[in-house]
Amino acid sequence: GPVALWGGPHWAATANKGGESVMRNHWSLRNTLTFCFTDATMDQVQIHQKLFLPQSKMGPFSVSRSMAKWLGFKDAGDGFVWFPLNLMNMTMVRKPWGWDRVTALAGYAVNLSAFKKKLLRKLLPSSVWEELRRTLERHKQGISHYPVLQVVDGNGRKTKYFDEFAEYLKNVKGKPTELFYTSSSTGS
Repeated sequence: GPVALWGGPHWAATANKGGESVMRNHWSLRNTLTFCFTDATMDQVQIHQKLFLPQSKMGPFSVSRSMAKWLGFKDAGDGFVWFPLNLMNMTMVRKPWGWDRVTALAGYAVNLSAFKKKLLRKLLPSSVWEELRRTLERHKQGISHYPVLQVVDGNGRKTKYFDEFAEYLKNVKGKPTELFYTSSSTGS
């Protein structure tokens, strides 16, 4: 079923400023992801994102129902809307080592003019602008990738990637051994 990034032990983020920012955004939007295999091979996943429209903002401005409709958001019931895939398309592709998590952004979201960036920097709260700036930097070409490795299997046993993950946590700034959430994935 759907993975509620705002309401359960389903996702991981480090307990530092970056992780706090990520989780605060997910919590405020009640961000929920639905993972759907695209065919019987189960080698590719389409990720559908929905968020709670009454909490949705673009900087200091609330996103109205009519604005969401104009942007292509579809009603998902109970105040939630589906994020349009033509604005941001998230997928996962199976690899021998795990999953390649791919995010493709619409071209106009990536190629903001200097004027629009300056305007957004003035309009948005500094924390939101900084998150947007980092996102745009990561998505210079409109597409970003990151690996997803399963560190604990469905029975709670460490996988071959656990030790590498534990070593990574030792080098994270902030509280390096703490996580806000742990993965509840049971797939291989």
